[in-house]
Amino acid sequence: MLRRCSKNLSSKSKPRPKWARSYLVPGEGFEPSRDCSQRILSPSRLPFRHPGFHPFVTLFSLSGKAFRSTLILVADVIAIANEKGGTGKTTTAVNVAAHLAATGKRVLLVDADPQANATQALGFSPENVAESVYHVLIGDVDATSAVRRTQILALDVLPASQELAGATVELLDLPDRETRLRAALEPLRSLYDVIIVDCPPSLGILTVNALAAADHVVVPVDISSFAIEGLKKLTNTIDLIRDNLAIDVAILGAVLTMHERRSRLSRLVEREMRTLFPEQLMETRIPRSVHIAESGIRNKPVFLMAPESAGANAYRMLVDEVAKRLVGDVPRDEERLGGEEQ
Repeated sequence: MLRRCSKNLSSKSKPRPKWARSYLVPGEGFEPSRDCSQRILSPSRLPFRHPGFHPFVTLFSLSGKAFRSTLILVADVIAIANEKGGTGKTTTAVNVAAHLAATGKRVLLVDADPQANATQALGFSPENVAESVYHVLIGDVDATSAVRRTQILALDVLPASQELAGATVELLDLPDRETRLRAALEPLRSLYDVIIVDCPPSLGILTVNALAAADHVVVPVDISSFAIEGLKKLTNTIDLIRDNLAIDVAILGAVLTMHERRSRLSRLVEREMRTLFPEQLMETRIPRSVHIAESGIRNKPVFLMAPESAGANAYRMLVDEVAKRLVGDVPRDEERLGGEEQ
């Protein structure tokens, strides 16, 4: 459990900048001391935007006990969206969130899809969820009380329930209907490093809320003849949200999913995408993988089922590329495919 250290007895240390806040996370086997020093050991302001910087640092109290500390800053909110269905949005959202948590990031996954597949993938039954995104959107509860811990350390979920399908109608009569999710997530942004939002496969009020709450959008694109049209429509939708709601949200990148390196269709779609969207299309490609498919059936991220598989490796590389794009260092490798499985 996170505990704030309210005392700083290290008078000789340099004053901390105003933006820095430190929480102490005790390691196993000992309790936090009351007389702990909050000296910051890293000058980095943005732990997630610097892939080489691990957010946890070691502090020593005046009594000699060691603690692990992390800077709690405003989280990046990343929406996983595509108006076209069947592109692997939920699979991408769950696996990106799980891999980020495995690297030590505090991650919140928000399930804004009425199908609630991301909620199921993390071990929750939508029928048994008492407080969900639906209750947050209509104002019944705060988002903080609706968050649930998962079995994966450092990964929490704001689940979806069956009632979320009715929110598309109920939100029409509520004030600020397009930005209610953005307002609800604001208190949580200081508690996490990254917030991932799984969007529904349609253009409706729930998708608009998810995009309006995001800073960046990652677009999974499947290998099909309609892939390019789906990306064009989503780009237009984001432009409308940016112009009409005055919200600074942009596409961080598009990632090819269900890619088969030896398939002629895969090569054709990728060639067209790189011609039309040279900056948006990521170098990483998620292969069509039996392990990814099985992980969805067993409601587990792929790295828990098959950590050395091509699918798990591809999502690790995707997380790395997302982090590099956030800091502006976009990779241009010729090969970013995690492998291929039949």
